[in-house]
Amino acid sequence: MSRHIFKYNNFNNYNSIISQLINHNIKHNNYTKLYSIGNIKSTQQKFKHQNYDINVLQINKTFPNKEKNNILIIGGTHSREITSVNIVMKLIDELLNNDKYEKILKTNNIYLLPLLNPNGYVIDNAQFKNIPGCQYRKNGENFIDIKTNYGTDLNRNSGIVNNFIHPLYSSSVDDIRKKIDQLYLKNEIDFDFYNYIKSYPDNLLIRDIEYCKKFSTWNFNSNSHISSDMFCGFSQNSAPEIKYFQQFFLKNSFDLVLSHHSNGNIILNPMSYNIINSKVKLFPFFNSDKKRYTNYVNKVIISNNVYKYDYDRNLLGYDVFGSMNEWCHLANLSQNLSQNMAKNLAKKKNFYTFTLETGIEHSTYYLDEKELNNAVKNGVNLSIDFINKYESS
Repeated sequence: MSRHIFKYNNFNNYNSIISQLINHNIKHNNYTKLYSIGNIKSTQQKFKHQNYDINVLQINKTFPNKEKNNILIIGGTHSREITSVNIVMKLIDELLNNDKYEKILKTNNIYLLPLLNPNGYVIDNAQFKNIPGCQYRKNGENFIDIKTNYGTDLNRNSGIVNNFIHPLYSSSVDDIRKKIDQLYLKNEIDFDFYNYIKSYPDNLLIRDIEYCKKFSTWNFNSNSHISSDMFCGFSQNSAPEIKYFQQFFLKNSFDLVLSHHSNGNIILNPMSYNIINSKVKLFPFFNSDKKRYTNYVNKVIISNNVYKYDYDRNLLGYDVFGSMNEWCHLANLSQNLSQNMAKNLAKKKNFYTFTLETGIEHSTYYLDEKELNNAVKNGVNLSIDFINKYESS
């Protein structure tokens, strides 16, 4: 076993996180699997030979005749948000060592990714040893020093999902109609849905495709200043961490995605579920999303009333273009559309993606031990309730 000691009420360096994950995997190797979904090279000169893995710990207990939900829980997207890392690490500890969560493990296959941004996390620690988890937000791309850094905000870099909707993007109705014919010939849409779209009026077809496009793409103009904490990258899906994450995501079929962050106590919807549903009639099976999401979250908030619930603009004051939450929502729609299309979609299990922000008002990123302990407790309880309430959603 490793000598690194993990503290849930304090900052932990990269090696402590890895050691804790290895220890869990050794102790529970009958039903855990620890693996890397990508390797990030250090960009700091003094650590130039160091590589950092993006690790996932999968918990999958085998029970006969049990159809399991696939659940993904993410932390450490922003390097200074140590609360999010500790929440996922504490959740791992609770799920593996607390018998009261045995039922959760019977019905769920859980993937836990505590640190998506390891290079940025190490940079934050190295630059601010006295108060790590306070200053540096982005990944380590093109990092020179804290005043000269051109890293990418991993929650602004996600772009177009290669799904049914995006091949239709065009300014020409004729082009859209041709692409619909091609999709049908490739068996990517079924006959009923093909006929439904073919009969859809031209003006509404263009309008609805444009609405979908607006809320599902990376937007360079929204965060284009390279020294900004929210720089979206020079091109969509360009950050290596995002590339690795998207490859991992698309290999699986997730029913619930919870992405932890550390900005107050907020539950955020994907922006597209709300806007697209109120405007777009081309895809009628979207129409249940708003009610479905709201009913689900209301069940969770009953016992987690420190959290507010809405979507980006209402709670943050701005739209988060290129977010992982948005991308996961649209990728899930893509996978479900390609599997069974319009008339069969209602028979599929519900799927959800949420951003969960956990912190305190006066000091978002650097918390003292008591504050961090309370924040981790809140984040773990919120995650557990989301998992438990999924069954009844």
